[in-house]
Amino acid sequence: MKLHAKIKHLRKMEIPDQEFGNTKLNVMPFIHDGSYIKLPIEYAKWEKSLNEIMRHVPVQLDALQHYITINSDFFTKAGVQRREGVHMDGNFCVDPTFIDEDINVKAWDTTPTWGKLTPIKAWGGVSPKPSWGGMGFLGYREMPDNSHVIMDWVLPYNIIIPIAKYVSDTKGGLLVVSSDIGTRAWAGIFNGQVAAEGSFHKMQEQLTDDKLRYIPKNTLMFMTSNTPHETLPIKAGIRRTFMRVTLNHNYNNTQILAA
Repeated sequence: MKLHAKIKHLRKMEIPDQEFGNTKLNVMPFIHDGSYIKLPIEYAKWEKSLNEIMRHVPVQLDALQHYITINSDFFTKAGVQRREGVHMDGNFCVDPTFIDEDINVKAWDTTPTWGKLTPIKAWGGVSPKPSWGGMGFLGYREMPDNSHVIMDWVLPYNIIIPIAKYVSDTKGGLLVVSSDIGTRAWAGIFNGQVAAEGSFHKMQEQLTDDKLRYIPKNTLMFMTSNTPHETLPIKAGIRRTFMRVTLNHNYNNTQILAA
């Protein structure tokens, strides 16, 4: 597999910090059709920022639903805010064609489906094909109760997890901005296999300094969904607020990269 990971600086941008307490909003869906986007009252502090971010995302009628993540944390002790280890986020979906060959799980029901895809219903509830957030493919088509997906977590809002391509150069992507440095990423061409949950440990030797970029604070950046990145330690006494828009799995990101 050849990956073309790209990172683009969009503009300088400051986002509000929370004064007290911590906030965590994870992949909440919203519609971007060109109209003003409203957030629930408890996240209204970041509503203006979200609308500023989406000005850089041309509306595409076949990809109107995107996802917002907001974290604001005060570090009483040194630690990390997001997932550790070098990984790509990938597209927010479950992918029946994505396989980590190192995961050896007994499976049953391997009847080929449309397009000769072979779904695997995993033995013991473990998927041999974990994609976004550890989700695995279980059913044959998108179901309103998400019974087509293996997942050990529940979101507090109704999302039908789409069946789509998890690893892509040109579809989906991430827009990220934070109030303090906390991420580094690598842009360039990578050859090899993405592992379970987007891990890049099989391509570790390709994460060279010439590809390395630190994501600066108060800066809106775009990354393709296959871009390897890593959370950095945050010092005690720091508050970091982080916003990420995960674009729809159908979104053609070449419009953002070409702008």
